[in-house]
Amino acid sequence: FGWFKNPETNQYEIHIGSHNCVFKITNTENLYVKTLLPIMQKMLEKDEMKCRDIEFFGEIYGPGIQGGFDYGLANKPNFKVFAICNGDGDYLSIIETKEICEYFDLDIVKFYYTCFNSIEDLVDIAGYDSQYTNKHVKEGIVLRSIDRPNIMAKVLNPKYLEKKNRVERH
Repeated sequence: FGWFKNPETNQYEIHIGSHNCVFKITNTENLYVKTLLPIMQKMLEKDEMKCRDIEFFGEIYGPGIQGGFDYGLANKPNFKVFAICNGDGDYLSIIETKEICEYFDLDIVKFYYTCFNSIEDLVDIAGYDSQYTNKHVKEGIVLRSIDRPNIMAKVLNPKYLEKKNRVERH
């Protein structure tokens, strides 16, 4: 999601999307709009100028999202940021991402620094216990390069993949 200039009107507008889809923000029944629009509106109230031309990437999670994985959230889904891209298309460093999230009081994933030698190492790490809940296995991990923040990958936990009733498109 983000705050971008419409090339036709030259006015800034809220954009909310997922997996190469952009949703109409008037569709308040859409999960992404319902979850992200209030977050973006709060950010704009705090500092409209700082919101311009930055795009937030993250994960919506909670009740009704990952097929029974509620992460201890009783009423509604939440959103955690894992990356931010500026108006030039450059991804911000993890430190810059943390600073912007702190400024806007946005939830952010926990970042860990690790080295690995094989895909099997990553699959093992993806299978570690969740840091957010002890009620169920975690979905997986997102990898980000320290040197090249635009390089990312998601590694799913094999135990999560075995779960029935998953609703996401992995």
